[in-house]
Amino acid sequence: MQFSTTQNHGGGQVRVYVFQFGYGNTNNATFAGSSVSATSSTPRCGANLSTCSAGQTVTGFLHQFDFLAHQI
Repeated sequence: MQFSTTQNHGGGQVRVYVFQFGYGNTNNATFAGSSVSATSSTPRCGANLSTCSAGQTVTGFLHQFDFLAHQI
């Protein structure tokens, strides 16, 4: 699994998506010294954190963090 890159990917924004198992507290993420709050957090269900259907038990979340190029 790759956790970092040294390439120039261009563009003005970096979006980071994090799958979280359980109900921990993920309020922010830090990337290249810049810390931001999640722009969205979507409940996920099942062992594979799939999209929830009515009646399923939430087992985690998909968090999205947006970093602007001028922040990093």
